[in-house]
Order: sequence, then C-alpha cells, then structure tokens
Amino acid sequence: MPRPRSVGDVMTREVVSVGPHAGYTEIRAAMLKHDVGGLPVVGADGVLLGMVTEADLIAKEAYRASGRGRRMFDRFRRRETNWTAKAAGRTAADLMTPQVEAVAPSDDLRAVARRMLQRRLKRMPVLDGGRVVGIVARQDLLRPFERSDADLAVDVEAALADPDLPTELAVLCQVTDGVVHLWGSVRVPADLPPVLTAVARIPGVVAVDAQLFPRDPNPGGRL
Repeated sequence: MPRPRSVGDVMTREVVSVGPHAGYTEIRAAMLKHDVGGLPVVGADGVLLGMVTEADLIAKEAYRASGRGRRMFDRFRRRETNWTAKAAGRTAADLMTPQVEAVAPSDDLRAVARRMLQRRLKRMPVLDGGRVVGIVARQDLLRPFERSDADLAVDVEAALADPDLPTELAVLCQVTDGVVHLWGSVRVPADLPPVLTAVARIPGVVAVDAQLFPRDPNPGGRL
C-alpha cells in the first residue's frame, strides 16, 4: 500500500464541529462523547470561524475558583488575562480562539509535524477553500510509523537499489523493532552519507545502526 505522505492521507475526515452559538454544556458534552480535545467552530456555510479546546472550557472552573483576587493580581503583573475573559464565556463564539493555525490536505506530513512541535499545537483543522474537511492531530502523524519490520526491510532494499545512490554498494540489512542494521562496504568514504540518509528518511525507521566501511578509504591519495 502507498505510504502516507500528506495530511489528506492521515487526517480524520468525520469532523465533529459546533456552531458559534453552541453553549458551554453542549460543547463539553460533544468533547466527552467523541473523546476529543478540540472542536472547530464553523458557520452555516462550513467556513472555519475558530477552535474551542478543553483548555477554553477548563478556564471557567480555574478562574471561577481563583476569585477576584487572582484576576487583580494578573492585571497588576500585566500577565495574559485572556483566560479570565474566557471564564465568563457562555457560547463557542465567546470561548473560541479565532486566529487558528490550519493546514491543507496536500500539505507534507513532515512540514506539518514541525509546525505542531514548534508552535506547541495538539491538533489543526484541515481546510479546503476555507471549509473544514478534516482534523489532523499529533496521533495521526504517528500512523506512517506504524509499519512492520518486514515492510521496512522491503523499503530499505529498494532504497539501496536506487540508481541515484552511489554505485558498487555491498550492503546487507536487517530490521529489528524499527531499527535498521546495515553492514558491508561502500566504494569510498563519500558514499556513506547518502546511503545513511536514504535509509533514515524511510517512514517508520526508528534509527540506523551502520557498520559500513569504505573499500578505498583514501581515493586519489596515491601517487
């Protein structure tokens, strides 16, 4: 089967969403029923308006318990008071974050994974023409790594046979728990990096343990 490479390959297509007028209890019930930590807020035309998350709902409990003294302390310290405003919210429009990081179905999985890590995002809505067509979460990005050792071994053999790699490789491989073990030889030292890079980039490879040596360690160095 083809390996997942884009957001569209791994995203959740059956999206649970709410409208801007959905109440706090409706949002909470939807999150608990569907076991999700965030819901897109969409208009009648399906266009994304924002995202409401479990953190937005928890703000009500957190700041209601902290009382007036905590809110005054936050303002005195010039700290973010957005949570206090959300604690007073009653609808999705009050609670949601309107400026949302989104992706397209065609976006590369590696690039999206980097964005999630760099910006500390747990999930991102997937948009096509401004409309929500899916949700991609961190867990979805793990799917390309859910591969058997046998499948990985096939891909490693194919990678080593790639005509774009250096020629005259004499390399054997074995895969154990996602770790690729390579042993054998290459022609010259400069052949090692492209071989290791080609194997390490295969989706699902956990690590590469290479015991490779160049048959000609000093090419061009003889008189």
